[in-house]
Amino acid sequence: MKTTALALIAAAIALQSTAAFANIYCTKPLTGLRDSAGNIRLDEQQAAHDLERELWQLGIDAQDSRFWNDCLQTFVLEDGVRVMRFYDPYSLRERTPEQARSF
Repeated sequence: MKTTALALIAAAIALQSTAAFANIYCTKPLTGLRDSAGNIRLDEQQAAHDLERELWQLGIDAQDSRFWNDCLQTFVLEDGVRVMRFYDPYSLRERTPEQARSF
């Protein structure tokens, strides 16, 4: 009985944390991203890497970046721990679930 209750509580917590990130999205398509020469970036991996380097220039220690819901998903170092963060690929502003409807 206790095992079942603990399993249900763990599942509820996991669903809540997943739901928080499900609301993060960027509304603009990625087709308009351009490199420094003005060429359209077609390769998502290269575009993610380029944006990661731009975050580094802003002092954000981003690693393992990729696109998720048209946002840049990356992992940054905070207090010695890598945490997941989302950034708008055009403005490089951080996106959070609370901001999801404000852009």
